Formats: sequence, structure tokens, C-alpha cells
Amino acid sequence: MTTVIFGGAGFIGLNIAEHLLARGSAVTVFDASVMPPEALDHFATLPGALTVLQGSTQDTDSISQAFSGKVDGVIFGAAITAGSKRDATDPEQIIDVNLTGFIRVLRAARDAGVRRIINLSSAAAYGNAAFGDHSLNEETTAADPVSLYALTKFSSERVARRLGDLWSMDIRSVRLSGIYGRWEQITRVRDTPSPHFQIIQHAFAGKPALFARRDQRDWVYAPNIATMIVTVLDAAKLDFSLYNLSSGIVESAFDWGCKFAEHMQSFECRLVTGGETPTVDLFASEDRQPLDITRLTTDTNFEMPFNADQSVGDYYSWARTNGWAFLR
Repeated sequence: MTTVIFGGAGFIGLNIAEHLLARGSAVTVFDASVMPPEALDHFATLPGALTVLQGSTQDTDSISQAFSGKVDGVIFGAAITAGSKRDATDPEQIIDVNLTGFIRVLRAARDAGVRRIINLSSAAAYGNAAFGDHSLNEETTAADPVSLYALTKFSSERVARRLGDLWSMDIRSVRLSGIYGRWEQITRVRDTPSPHFQIIQHAFAGKPALFARRDQRDWVYAPNIATMIVTVLDAAKLDFSLYNLSSGIVESAFDWGCKFAEHMQSFECRLVTGGETPTVDLFASEDRQPLDITRLTTDTNFEMPFNADQSVGDYYSWARTNGWAFLR
């Protein structure tokens, strides 16, 4: 029984694939991009069985190849994480990949009799509602998405519920918090690298990481988010169609960078002074509220493998042997 990960060669997809392969599962990675050779080499050492398919969610024929065998679960993470510039220049592709591509995959999964589909949505779906004075709850916080990425993610949740009802399918959407960690890299479909990634880029380049402010967000380490996603995929019983996925703890990427600097004596992470220009982009002038993960903790039993302090050492070790990710 195989799990197919659409967008599996991307940042989150690679972490999910690594988690599943490490426990001995069969995984098909489907992506328009080529798998990093370093990931292929590492995954070959894991006990699970890996199949790689290069294809597009804009092409129904290539999608059908992913369902040629017996598929138990589908994780849909194929998306263009666009900034404002791409919103203005390429709205048709963003909508087609992020939303219409999702519908194409759902139809193929229905025909294949897949047990469960996990739709990777985003905290961005909360939009302007994220900047109030309460944690973000799936039921009580009224989403107000703005960017095309956020709009397509919110729409995908509603499409999942509607088609799930009409087609009698088990489809769960998960809103992901801000993520950093292993396998993150700059790609043509990802415009907003995490501040943690930028910190390591500057460290390896021998430059300081300069922050405009000390941020506060419920950042979550990538292996932890993969654990949560697979937990939702595996759960015997789920009471809701939508779940927030987060660390549940408000942290600071700036503080994380200062801890990372302890591993590299010549590296400096600090706030800007005087007329200095920040070198770490937080992509926002203020921080959204954290995600409420009560639904997740009530409906599932999961254990995150890393806390914030442990993630510093683990990501540092990973980065030292995977410098390619920060140079592309």
C-alpha cells in the first residue's frame, strides 16, 4: 500500500517522504521538479520503498500514472508559494497549480478508491484575520485571505469538503504554521524562504544575519510537521475536516538565530542598529497570532521528535552535510 505525495520533491514533501520511508512505508513522490540527488541518495538508505514520478498536476495523464498501483493515501502539497510580484504577473498558473490541479488529483484518487487524502493548506488562509488578539481557531476565526496563495489554499479547503461530500471521500485539510528545517531550498515555486534558512545562508556566506525586529511566531521544525501530517493520515478516527498544525509554542526566529550562532563562533545574528538594512526578510511587518492546535491534540496522539533547542543542533548538523541546499 503506497502513499503518493504530490509536490513530493518540495520542502515539505521531502520531509514527509523521509518520515514515511524511515518507518518502512512505500512512497511515490510526484513532482514537476527533479528530486534533489542528495535526497535520492539518502532515501535509498531508508527501509521504505521509493518511486519517483516526474509529472504535472496540470496534466491528467501524468496524474493517472501515480495511481497505477494500489494507493492507500494521498498527500497533496503541490503549490506555488507566490509573493506579490508573481501574484501580479502569473495569476493563472498559481490558481491552476494550487487549486485546479488539486481537483484533478481528487478525481483520480476517487477513481482509484484511495482511503484518505490530506490537503496541505496554510495558516496564510486566515489572511487578515490572523492579526487579532486571539489564537487562530479553525471554527471561530473567520478566514480573510488576501494573496493568491492564501486564496487558493482557503478555496482548496472548501473544495475538499464539497467534493468529499459529493464523492463520498475522506479528505482532510491541514493548515500549516510557519515551517523551517531540513530539505528547504530556493526553488522556482517558492518565493518566501524561512528566516531560519536565511540565517544559515548568511552564516555559510560569512555574513551577519540582521533582523529588523525580534519576531514572535509559532514556528515549527520540518520533521515535526511531517510527524503531524502522517499522524493525521494514519488516524483511525477523525472528527473534523480541518486541522491546524503547529508547534503550539510561540518562538522567535531571531532567538533561534542567536542560538545557532553559538555553533559558529565567527557568525553574528543581531538586530539592526543605526541606518543598517536588515538582511533577513520576515515577509511581514507584524506577526500573526499562533494556531490553536486543540483539535489535533484531542483527536490524535502525536509526539514531536524535536523541541526548539534540539532543532538548532539538528538543523546545523544537517546543513553542514547538505550545503548544496543553501547555494542554489
